[in-house]
Parts: sequence; structure tokens; C-alpha cells
Amino acid sequence: YAFVFAGGHEDLDYDMPSLKEIEAVAHVLEAVFEAKVVTESVGSTHRSIRSEVVTAAVDQLASDQPFGFDLESGLLHEFVLAAVNAFFDNDLYHSVRQLLSNSKGSFGLSVSSSLDSHRQFVMAARGQTMSVAFYPQLGAVLYGSEQAAVKVALGHITKSPATKLDEAIRLDLDDLGGEVCLMDWGEGPPTMSASASTAAVPQWQMQGQVSLTLAHDSSLGDHRAFAERLVRLQNNEHMLPLPKAAADPVAQDIADIPRFMKSITDSFR
Repeated sequence: YAFVFAGGHEDLDYDMPSLKEIEAVAHVLEAVFEAKVVTESVGSTHRSIRSEVVTAAVDQLASDQPFGFDLESGLLHEFVLAAVNAFFDNDLYHSVRQLLSNSKGSFGLSVSSSLDSHRQFVMAARGQTMSVAFYPQLGAVLYGSEQAAVKVALGHITKSPATKLDEAIRLDLDDLGGEVCLMDWGEGPPTMSASASTAAVPQWQMQGQVSLTLAHDSSLGDHRAFAERLVRLQNNEHMLPLPKAAADPVAQDIADIPRFMKSITDSFR
């Protein structure tokens, strides 16, 4: 990671180091992390630990000049700093934000990691819609790239919500400017890197059982307050009811084509 992002590369036309070279550098960095992070973390601040690790790793690697990075050019320090920051910061939330901000094209993503799949995943949207719906009465959360798809659980609700907190609601990610959403249902606050958590403000849903942490990819798009972006799926006169289930869904879809074509045509008039 650090070699690619902090090696002074302006394009992809370069030779990757051998596995042996990578393992040699990793062995040195591992020893430094073990000494500084594990044994000296008690009482130290997060920022001071990073600084100590960077200084110690640069000192250890300076004589070897790994991958041709030397002190004079500043590339060695840049490389070590990128590696250390990746160690502390590159969790699921940070990684998807970095992917979205450096990618070209339109995306509707759902990303999980084997390390944290038991408690969180990340959604991202840019140029493609992504929606998530919360059903407190059912204990269910639905997400997908179609707004209509996430309201399918309405047919399984058998009683009216007792309070507004019980109402099913939907959030549409900002696909114009690009947005990332970390959804966490573990105990306590959402797990993320210390650098991200200082600026993150989780929004709680499902009566406090699920948190959403949102990050915009640009200044464009929907920057309204979180509560203003929520769409009620129940007790909403503008929300169309679910269609009745058809005995033959394929035949029903074909029969619906003229009606939908007319609707599209009328919308252009």
C-alpha cells in the first residue's frame, strides 16, 4: 500500500518490488510496531504513538534504503508515514471513502470486511442510487439500488406503529455529490479509526440499535440535516402502496409495459 501511494509514482508504469524485498521491510516495520504500539501505548496519546513509530522506523530503514527510497529525497519518510497511517487508519470506512474519492465512474456499493462483518458494513453511492430502509417493528434493515425495492417489507407489518420511533423510514444516499455510509449494529459506538471518529457524528436508528455514519465525497449534492433527509414509508400520503402479488409475475410485468410507457411519455409533455 505505502509503496504504491507514497512512492512518488505519477503513473502505473513502474516495477513492483519482489516478495523478498517486501517481506524484509515488513519484518523491520513489524518489530517497530511491536515495540512502540504494544509496549509503549499505555499513557501515550494516539498522535504521539504515530510520531514515535515513524521516527523509529525511518531510523531502522535509513541505511538499507528500501525500494530505493532515501532520506535525502524525502521518499523514505513519505513511505514510512504512509505505512504507519495505513496501519492506524485503513479500516473499512476509511478504505471505501478513499476508493470513492479516487475512482472514476458511477458506483453503488455495499462493502464488508471479514474482520467486522459481524457488526458493520459500508454503503457508497455516486452516480447510482443507493437506499436503506429501517423497520423497527420487524427488526429489519433493507438496502438496495432501487427505492421501491427497500419498501417490500411493508407487506409484513401487521399493526400500526405505536409511536414515530416505530415507523418505517428510508434514507437515500447522496448519489450526486457522492456519499459513504458506515452502518454499525455492534455494542457501543461504531468502530472506526481514531482519526475518523473525531470528526464523525453517528446517527442512531432502530431505536438506538443501529448507527449510521455519513461522509460526503464533495461539496455538491444533498447537505440537508439528517432528519430532513429521512422519508417516512408509513403514514405518508405520497408513498404508493405495494402492488398486490400476481400469480404470474412475468406475465404481469409484460402487461404493465404499455401503462409504464404511457407514464414515461406523459412525463415529457
